[in-house]
Amino acid sequence: MSNLPLDGSSTNIVVVGDIAYISARGAGLHIVDIADLENPVLLTTIPGSSDDVAANGELLLVLEVGADNALRAFDVTTPAEPRELLVPPGIRSDIFGGVALDDGLAIVSGGSADMTILDVSNLNDIRIISTRAKDLGFAEVTLHEGL
Repeated sequence: MSNLPLDGSSTNIVVVGDIAYISARGAGLHIVDIADLENPVLLTTIPGSSDDVAANGELLLVLEVGADNALRAFDVTTPAEPRELLVPPGIRSDIFGGVALDDGLAIVSGGSADMTILDVSNLNDIRIISTRAKDLGFAEVTLHEGL
């Protein structure tokens, strides 16, 4: 295994196939080709201050805690050239947060902000399904079999 110096403080890593998505607070989100573990290749870096990440091969969700619009979405069908997608405004995540993705659904949660459930089955039409107020903050969310 090799070493690839990257900027920022890594907060989460998601691997899909030969691609690693590395959220790096203060330095954005690094997309790395790890097909050859001896020679990983930085494909690109998405600017920002990502705190959490979820991906499924064609969709990448990036959570930027504390941002006015905390969730960003990208079409990563071509990982070296991510295309930013439209996300409904108003999704919040305070202090800490998490994003999960499974079977056309996504959940964003964090701090005292409401939990948001999204339909992400159509990359060109991401929609909020529901917003749930909560009394407790969640730093991590998980979807299991679409629920």
